[in-house]
Amino acid sequence: MEDFKLKNIAIITNTFHPVSNANSIILENLAENFKEKNMTVTIIVPNTVRNFSENYKGMTVHYVVVGTPFKSIKGIINSKNNILYKLLDLNVQVILRMIDKIHALDEMNFSKLNIARGIKKIYKIIENEKIDTLISCYPSFVPHLIAKECKIKFLHKINWIAYYLDPFSSNTYFVKKQLKYEQIEFDTLKYTDKIILTDLMVKDFKGCCLKKYLDKCIPVNFPNISDKIGALKKDITKENDVITCVFIGAIYQSIRNPEFFIDLFKKTNKNLKVIFVGYIYNGGIEWFNRLIENTREKIDFKGPVLKENINNIFSDADILINIGNSISNQMPSKIFDYISSGKPIVNIYKLKHCPTLKYLNNYPLCLNIFEEDGITDETVEKFEKFCIENKGKRIAFSEIEKEYYDCTPKYVAEQFIRSIESEVNYELEPDKTICNEDPVRQR
Repeated sequence: MEDFKLKNIAIITNTFHPVSNANSIILENLAENFKEKNMTVTIIVPNTVRNFSENYKGMTVHYVVVGTPFKSIKGIINSKNNILYKLLDLNVQVILRMIDKIHALDEMNFSKLNIARGIKKIYKIIENEKIDTLISCYPSFVPHLIAKECKIKFLHKINWIAYYLDPFSSNTYFVKKQLKYEQIEFDTLKYTDKIILTDLMVKDFKGCCLKKYLDKCIPVNFPNISDKIGALKKDITKENDVITCVFIGAIYQSIRNPEFFIDLFKKTNKNLKVIFVGYIYNGGIEWFNRLIENTREKIDFKGPVLKENINNIFSDADILINIGNSISNQMPSKIFDYISSGKPIVNIYKLKHCPTLKYLNNYPLCLNIFEEDGITDETVEKFEKFCIENKGKRIAFSEIEKEYYDCTPKYVAEQFIRSIESEVNYELEPDKTICNEDPVRQR
């Protein structure tokens, strides 16, 4: 056993700058804090389109093509906003879909075939840049597969942290294949030195064969508490009396459905408006437009915005709206962005034990509304009153940082460093354990 000191870190992720989403923001926050501790940070982005490298904020970012040739063709088509795909003859589209389904079976087997095209290039990056620590980031299991192969090849020369921002095998999307995916996860995580994840996912590990790796697990919060939110633009004092409510984030018809909030908002009589900013999944814009039909003067959808404009959105908001998930093991990271802003928050939650309550119950400018209580005159009045009384209020960031210090990039980065500078286990004998426990029953 030996002490391991971090000097050169490589983060493997399928999403990074210039893509702006919750995962890329979290990883950028961590990377900047590693740099502040005089560590060299390299970013490796597996993709299906092209190989190139660039410098971003003093970090070298390598985009490396992985996957089968079919994946590359599909990736190029998608990168063109589907224009090429739409121009293809209908029969060719059907053939492509059939191939995609067959290919997906291979992808779900998580074989080396899906990373074989790029793994040698990644080996070379690790050797040339003297990487001592790999951090692979899920969602997307591909970074974990890449890190596993690198760990096997370099063994004592590198350490591997598997970082989870969302659950994999316990994800509700995969419930029909849960046992199969747990076995894949079990076989892969054997090679990790540490697993960093949320406390919600630790509970999932306890309920299945992954409990074998609990001694590797380190629960952390999302590192999103930052004074960057709202820092670039001062709040504008609006001349009119309109109260602007803003939702920022992804909308899902399945797990983050805004219908309750929209119905509530429609019943308000005060001078309020709401703006939705972000992507819509599971249902699409047509479904969302039906929800806000005949309310365009009060409800607007702006779609996704560039990362550089997020601070302006926060600055323009009087009230921030959160719509909770309908699943208990995933936490919307934007809650911490909301808290960072110091602005008033209305939290619409769907579960009695919603994970957001753990954080928002300690936030002074918050109104929690439980969907199961229904939309009553009292609920509408409470919502309107909260918006009117708290417009223009803001909590100083110094107070927020003190209350939520364990959610800051600085604190979370320190947990990564401490985890590696503790004992490291290099046992790599094949483990033939079959993950045959019933995760649904145990949970």
